[in-house]
Amino acid sequence: MPGPQHTEPIPGVLPFTPGNGPEWPDAPPPGPPWHCRVDALVWWYPAPRAARRALPDNLAHRRLLPVAVGMWLRYLDSPVGRYDEVAASPALLADPLPHGHVPFIAVDSATSVRAGREHWALPKTRARFEGDPGGSEPLRAAGDGWRVEARPRPRGPRVPLRLAWATVQEHADGTLSRTGLRLAGRGRAAGLPVSVTGPHALTDWFRGGRHRAVQFTDAHLTVLPPRPVRD
Repeated sequence: MPGPQHTEPIPGVLPFTPGNGPEWPDAPPPGPPWHCRVDALVWWYPAPRAARRALPDNLAHRRLLPVAVGMWLRYLDSPVGRYDEVAASPALLADPLPHGHVPFIAVDSATSVRAGREHWALPKTRARFEGDPGGSEPLRAAGDGWRVEARPRPRGPRVPLRLAWATVQEHADGTLSRTGLRLAGRGRAAGLPVSVTGPHALTDWFRGGRHRAVQFTDAHLTVLPPRPVRD
């Protein structure tokens, strides 16, 4: 795959910071599907009015469900190794089944940045991470001019849980694709105080506060190949 493809602009709310020098992978990353082991936090909150402004033009006209979603993951094992990730969706799109759009996603792996952009049109950028979302320690992720912090407060027993959802992303040529994701493992309820600082393009819809969450430990995540979306 030609090198310039991994620097194509993909719509997002943060600058593209893939990292420079030899750490940027020359070899194409493994393609989907991806089968991963993860610790994960998934939380949700009422979508703010600014949510629609975070969507690309070819999604902004669609009917929205007023639910925003955040995710914090530690990939214990993946096709590109171990890494951390934080992501958020400003609202759920309802046509016909609910699915998300991800304008914000950051990781601490250059290979994951390239894979996300080339395979799924995810606008991944680089960040520094602290903490494990499968525990109760403070979590921090920080990039160029932004920071997300959280403190999981797990409660109750772990029980078998399964989540299934999809994301719709815009490619550099304006086309759309839909990707299915499946998360299965033992999870439990958690409270999650979250703090988000950064540019208004991010904080207007990615909101801090005290949120409800589900915490997974050593769960199985499957990320499927993207499929074209046709109006």
